Amino acid sequence: MARRSKLRLALLSAAFAVLLGAGAPGPCVRGALYALRKESGFTQGCFAPCMCPIQMTQPLEGSFALIERTSGPPGLFREFDIRAVRWSVERGTERIPITGSGRYRVGGEVAVTQQLELDLQIAGGPVQHFDSGLAPGGGDFPAIDVRVSVNGEFCYDTVLDVVAAPLASTL
Repeated sequence: MARRSKLRLALLSAAFAVLLGAGAPGPCVRGALYALRKESGFTQGCFAPCMCPIQMTQPLEGSFALIERTSGPPGLFREFDIRAVRWSVERGTERIPITGSGRYRVGGEVAVTQQLELDLQIAGGPVQHFDSGLAPGGGDFPAIDVRVSVNGEFCYDTVLDVVAAPLASTL
């Protein structure tokens, strides 16, 4: 099992180097390969005001690359691209793939806030836009802990609790 984890980490690190364009000329890119932590979750079902009795939550697993945007003047927020989202959730006896990309920003003037926006495809379905809105938190960056949804947790929705930390960092 430990050998399998080391091999997986080596493969993820190699894929991350390709994403960053290792060896390619151009501006310095700072980023990190992130792994979802066990607290991450996938919930589908009804939320207020509908509150139908259907709501299922399963653990969310996988990784993604977080790459800092280096263009533009410095501002109140650090801005990042999210690439290579490779997540999955177990539903019954099958693994449902979740893929996509997005953006993350963290900072603020008075209090630290964060926003995560993701365009995700679940099980090969249509691309859906998930957004946390500008949410409190982000003070533990580079660790990420934020909740995103398609409909703002209104009636029937899909909600992702993204709790992640970098495996290796140049941030």
